[in-house]
Amino acid sequence: MQKHEMTKGTFQFLRTEVETARTFVAVAKHAKFEDKIVRNLVNARKACESIRHFRDRVQLSEGEAAEIRGGLASVEKELAGLEESSPNRKTGRTAGEAEV
Repeated sequence: MQKHEMTKGTFQFLRTEVETARTFVAVAKHAKFEDKIVRNLVNARKACESIRHFRDRVQLSEGEAAEIRGGLASVEKELAGLEESSPNRKTGRTAGEAEV
C-alpha cells in the first residue's frame, strides 16, 4: 500500500471515528437509563482516544487536520458536559456499582 492510499484511508477512518463518537454522544443524551448513558459515554470517549492516537501517526492536509480537530473538539465538549452532570459518568460506573 502506498503512503497516499494509507493517508486517505486513515483520514476516512478518523472521519468515521468522529461520526461514531457523535452518535454515541447523541444516544447518551436521549437515553433514559443511567447504564445506557454511561455505556455510550464510555464508547464515545474510546472513539475520541482512538482519534487522538491515530491522527498523529499520519500526515493529513491542513483541511483534513482541521476537520478532524474541529470534530474532536466538538465531541469532547459535549462529552465533558454530559460527564459533568453525574460523577458516575466519568468513571464509567453505574449508580448501583460500588467503588473498589
